[in-house]
Amino acid sequence: MSLTGAVPSFRIEQWLVIVLLFLDALSVARIPRIAPYLLNKTKVLEGSGISNEEYETMKDILLPLGRVPQFATLSGA
Repeated sequence: MSLTGAVPSFRIEQWLVIVLLFLDALSVARIPRIAPYLLNKTKVLEGSGISNEEYETMKDILLPLGRVPQFATLSGA
């Protein structure tokens, strides 16, 4: 990940969602032991102002091949 411009000024709740997305991506191939803990994300999402549908859309952008470790390994993860 590289940032070419200024980092947006998100609220702390929105940064928590971004961190959750990155942890979700890492749980596919790099840290699979944290995957069961990421299933209950409603507590993080309820205070952030982001719906579950929006979270799933962001996750699809970050993980275009889904949670299959074989695809993630083939794509450079």
